Amino acid sequence: MSFWIEWIIATFLGFLLSLFFVEVGEIPDVTAVSGAIGGGIIGLMQGLVLLGRADRLREWILVNAIAWGIMAQVGLGAMGWVAPRTDFFVVRLTYGLVWGAIAGGISGMMQGFVLRNVIPFAYLWVILNALSWGFSLSLGWTIGGIVRSLTHLYLGEAIGLGIAWICSSAIMGFALRGLLDWGDR
Repeated sequence: MSFWIEWIIATFLGFLLSLFFVEVGEIPDVTAVSGAIGGGIIGLMQGLVLLGRADRLREWILVNAIAWGIMAQVGLGAMGWVAPRTDFFVVRLTYGLVWGAIAGGISGMMQGFVLRNVIPFAYLWVILNALSWGFSLSLGWTIGGIVRSLTHLYLGEAIGLGIAWICSSAIMGFALRGLLDWGDR
């Protein structure tokens, strides 16, 4: 199986597993502890894919846990597990873009500490992560809002967040594969 597909599957499975410990909610509902647990679970799943390419599994788990925990602690919320309180799709798109870019920048910066000795130009990882999460979260929040408005079930928000994780992992898996290949030259 290709690295890219493994990365997408591992990240999405990590998100699904994290739902046993992190309740999808609104921004103030997700605590630093639950954000750290969710980030650590996803970090573990992604780290297993990185084994052999970047043998720093413990560090990868730790930086993901710290990044998502910090986001929840500072009131930003652990963006991968929160949905906006509004049904206005323009607001969901706009705030998803902004908050997603911030969340992606924070997680990308933390992950960059692990990747800086593995890939050239690790700062590109930070930039790409911010752009990826900005796009993915706005898409996921919008789709989640549409599904919720059609079904009148909060589960629609979880579906939207799942789409955000899949979209972001697809973009970042492709980017990471390229950066790893670039580093092998």
